[in-house]
Order: sequence, then C-alpha cells, then structure tokens
Amino acid sequence: MEIERAPQNHEIHVIREILPYILDGSKTIEIRTAASRFTQIQTGDTLTFNDLPESIRRVMRIGRYDSFDELLSAEDPEQIMPGMPVGEILSLLNQFYDSRAQRRGVLAFELGKV
Repeated sequence: MEIERAPQNHEIHVIREILPYILDGSKTIEIRTAASRFTQIQTGDTLTFNDLPESIRRVMRIGRYDSFDELLSAEDPEQIMPGMPVGEILSLLNQFYDSRAQRRGVLAFELGKV
C-alpha cells in the first residue's frame, strides 16, 4: 500500500519574458525535462516561479513524453507559450535543453490557480 504525502511546493525559475504569461494565467503548461528534481513533483503540488508569492500555481496534471516533438503534438502550444508558433517553441526548448537532457524525457505540468 502506497502512503500519500502532503502536497509540496517547488521553486521553479523561468526567464523574465515568460513570467507575465504565468501571472496573467495565459500560460498554463510549464515544460521541463525529466531531471530528478522535476520527477519528484506530483499532481496537487504547487510551483512557485521566480520566488514570487503571486506566481504560485497548483499542478493539475503531469504529461510525460519521450520528446519535445511528441509533447508539442499532444499539448496545446497556445498554453505552453501564448502567441508563439510551434516551430518557435521547439527552437526555444532546444536552446534551453541539450540532447542529453532531452533523452531523460519531457514533462508538461498543467497549472491551475491555487
């Protein structure tokens, strides 16, 4: 029998240009590679972005994918980066994550208000 744990908060840092989309609620999916610190996040946990209390969001769902391509075909790109075409989102993700990091897999955290 698995014991449930109390929801936990996790600190996440994003580039300054992305933060307004999180704060206004238009960015509802946060993407990370499946590094060990991110695989610890569970549905029901909260994420705090850039140490700002007003940025706290609840993790509503976690999508797990083998690649950015798979993720972008399954998730709504408008929720990942509002107003940005899919090709540009893929290019941006490839700038942040090298191929080694991508081999771990990709996580999509669906965000909701607390």
